[in-house]
Amino acid sequence: MFIVPYYIEKPIKSKLFTTWKAWVFMANGGKELWSSEAGESEGESEGESKKEIIENYLTPNGFSGKTRYDKKANCLYMEISPDTDFSDLYTWTEMLKDSKDIPSEFILRPLVWIGDSPGVADDWGWREQCEKISLGSYGTMATLWDGITNARTI
Repeated sequence: MFIVPYYIEKPIKSKLFTTWKAWVFMANGGKELWSSEAGESEGESEGESKKEIIENYLTPNGFSGKTRYDKKANCLYMEISPDTDFSDLYTWTEMLKDSKDIPSEFILRPLVWIGDSPGVADDWGWREQCEKISLGSYGTMATLWDGITNARTI
């Protein structure tokens, strides 16, 4: 199961477009989504699996917030509470400042969307660009924006 803790900053609006920034806790230096070996086994309900992921992965790492399980993507999204303490997390910005190779650690990585609504194709062509960025076995950056957008609206 994929685990996607994230938060979205307030969008920046200009005369021409809106810029959205989501911070996503990712594995392998921000190249892949976090995943677990936990999942639904025979006789296990969706709720138990979600509870197990929250108790064994999210809570011990200091994450709390609203969750949504997407069965089709086998993914648990968590919109991180704004009062979460991020001081112990390695960020993409810190990695770039250090000018080091991409670390294999977990990091909080910013993902940007340019357009009126995240995940929606428009004349700017941002969706097409995001579809070219692979996030490993999960899919693309466009797929991730779709998942985050759907998780926020439910």
